[in-house]
Amino acid sequence: WINGQPIGFTVAGGRGSGATLDKISTSQGLYVDDQSRVYVSEIGNDRVTRWDNTTIGVIIAGNGTAGNALNQLRDPWGIYIDSNYTAFVVDRGNHRVQMWETGSPVGQTVAGISGVSGPWSYQFNLPTSITFDQYGYMYIMDSGNNRIQRWWPGATYGTTVASSTSFYNPRGLIIDPLGNLVLADCSNHRVVSFSGGCGPTTTTTIPTISTLR
Repeated sequence: WINGQPIGFTVAGGRGSGATLDKISTSQGLYVDDQSRVYVSEIGNDRVTRWDNTTIGVIIAGNGTAGNALNQLRDPWGIYIDSNYTAFVVDRGNHRVQMWETGSPVGQTVAGISGVSGPWSYQFNLPTSITFDQYGYMYIMDSGNNRIQRWWPGATYGTTVASSTSFYNPRGLIIDPLGNLVLADCSNHRVVSFSGGCGPTTTTTIPTISTLR
């Protein structure tokens, strides 16, 4: 949607659900890079596609078949594209974060243990979202453990920077311009802001938060 316009236009998919590259199946994550290219994670196709203002997408992560091999994804969710157009994908069903360099047929596990969920600092339980700070640290919404983990890519464990037993199915995560961590606490129907990841400072209730991912 262009700001102020009454109608939008399709920039990816729109031809129904399916596995061909003109279609998207159950889109979950979304990212737009500095060239206005759209990246979509498809949990129905276990892949991430890039759309360069065309009607046909390009697979940039996964091979379309669910699995835990380095060329596969299982239920991919959040996406982050860095300045080198390297993709970081939250591989939710495998409880890991995968890094895919441009043009590479395989990814690398940069956080978590493939196929193993848990509460320890080196594990995730159904992670959903990812973002980066200006220093290169990853912040991952570890939804099943009701916490946000900070990782240096490739490190063997992460650090909990925000957590709460009052979270209920937290999903989306961003860092705002002031450096605050902002999360969508989905089933509590609210958005929570953590000041620098040091503790909750602001809670805003939004009736339609369940639509956010």
